[in-house]
Amino acid sequence: MSGTDVQPAYLSFLDAGFRLGQNGDVSYLSRGLPADILVYTGDTLGSAQKSSWISQLKSENYADFSFNLNLGTLQFKVGKVPFSVSFGQKSKAYTRFSENTAKLILNGNKQFAGQTIYDSTAGFSQFSVRHLSIGSAWKAGKLIFGGKVKLLQGSSFGHSENLDYSLYTQMNGEEVTTRYNYNLFFSEYKNLSDSKSYGFAIDLGAEYAINDKLNVGFTLSDLGAVKWEGYRYKVVDTVAYNGFEIPSLFTDDFDFSGIIQSQIDSLKDKVLKDSVVETSSYSLPAFGSVYVKYNPGANTTFLLSCDYQYNTTNEFFTDGLIGNVAINQNLNKKLALGFALFYGGHRYSGFSWSMSYTGERTRIFVALQNPYAMFSPNTAYNAGASAGWSFQFKNL
Repeated sequence: MSGTDVQPAYLSFLDAGFRLGQNGDVSYLSRGLPADILVYTGDTLGSAQKSSWISQLKSENYADFSFNLNLGTLQFKVGKVPFSVSFGQKSKAYTRFSENTAKLILNGNKQFAGQTIYDSTAGFSQFSVRHLSIGSAWKAGKLIFGGKVKLLQGSSFGHSENLDYSLYTQMNGEEVTTRYNYNLFFSEYKNLSDSKSYGFAIDLGAEYAINDKLNVGFTLSDLGAVKWEGYRYKVVDTVAYNGFEIPSLFTDDFDFSGIIQSQIDSLKDKVLKDSVVETSSYSLPAFGSVYVKYNPGANTTFLLSCDYQYNTTNEFFTDGLIGNVAINQNLNKKLALGFALFYGGHRYSGFSWSMSYTGERTRIFVALQNPYAMFSPNTAYNAGASAGWSFQFKNL
C-alpha cells in the first residue's frame, strides 16, 4: 500500500451521478515464519516439517497479519461538492517471540534438559473494528485536499503489555520449573449490538500539481483511537510440573487440537475469574506517506514514496520507514499495468504487481504483493493481495 492508494483527495475527481463499489486487502508479513505455516494442510505435522520451520527461525521473530474490507462504498455529489460513505471492517494481529519459544511450542521442553530458557521479548496484539466513514474533498487551483471521519465500533481486542517467562528443565527432562509474568487486556463481542467499545479516526490528504508532469502529495490515515471496555489480567507466579514432549502433531493417537482447546478453555475460565473489568483507550496504527508522481508522457506514470506506520500506545504496530518505487503503464484507454519495488519496515524487500480495467462506467483492479509466494510459500515471508470494483451511475 502506498499513499496514493488511500488518498482521500482523489474524491474531487468524481464524475456526475454516483459510484458504488467494494474493495479489500489482506497481507502477511513475517520474520522467521514462512507463509506456508498459514496454509499447511497436511494430515500430520512430523519432524521434517517442524525441522524446516525451525531452521528458518531467527533469534527474534514476528508475524504480522492484516485484513481490511470495505463492504460497500457510495460516492456522490451534492452540488459541486463530492462525498463518500463507506462501511467496513479492519483487523490486524501481531505476535513476537524468540527462537526458543517456537522450538518449545513445536517440540516440547525435553530438548532443553538441564537448561534454562527464557523469552523477555514475547508479546502479541490484535484488534478488529467496524467503521462507518464519511468523506469529502475540494479542489482549489492546482491543489486538491480531502478528508474522512470514521466512526469506529470495537469487535475484539487483545494486547499483552507485559509477557515474559523463564523455564528450567531437570536433567531427566521430567520436571519443569517455570516463572511467568504477564499483564493482559482483552475485549470481545460476539454480536454487533453487544459492543460497548467505540471511537473515531480521521484521514487527511492533499496533492499539489507543480506543473503538468510533476505532482507531490501526502496522506495521513487512521489518526484516532477506540475506548475499549474489557478485562485486565495480571499474573506473576512460579510453578513446577511434569515436562512434555511433542513427537508428531495431528496424528490419530495425538489429539493436539483437543489439548490446545482444553488449555484455552481452562485459561479463559481462569482469566475471567481473576480479571478486573477496565476501560482503556488504544490508538489505531496510523499510516503516513509522502510521495512524488512524475508523468513524462506516453501514458506512463512514475511514483516515488516514503511510508511510515506508527502507533502511540502499541509498539508492536510501529513499523519502520518503507520506500516504494513504482511505474504504471496504460496499455490502452481501458487497461493499465503497474509494477513496484519496496524496501524497509516489516516487509523488508520485495515487489508488487497490479492491473486495472476502467470502462465507461466500470472499474476493476487487482494487485499482488510478492506473487511468487503463491508458488513457493515455504520461502516467502511476506505476501498480500488486494482487489476491488466500482460502478458509475449517471443519476440518482
